[in-house]
Amino acid sequence: MDDKNLKKELTGLSADFVQLFVGDILTRNNVGAAPENTVSPEQREQLKQTILDLQAKVDEMMEKAAASKDALSSQKVSQEAPLRALMRKKRENNS
Repeated sequence: MDDKNLKKELTGLSADFVQLFVGDILTRNNVGAAPENTVSPEQREQLKQTILDLQAKVDEMMEKAAASKDALSSQKVSQEAPLRALMRKKRENNS
């Protein structure tokens, strides 16, 4: 799975989580079908900040995952390079 698909999937999961989280809060506070009339502007701002924080954390996690993937791939290359050099020397000696 490439990074774009993974990021898209994680963004979708975080959006679902936020929707569930907000729905649960509204249900616990007995907010009906029209939450825009019963949620104060301060509460809206808090919800918006929570959503932005969650999105930032998801983006940070994706960046860390990509960085660790890059580190692992560069580590594999550095491990393979001496072996390739040894094989090249061996071929040159045989020729």
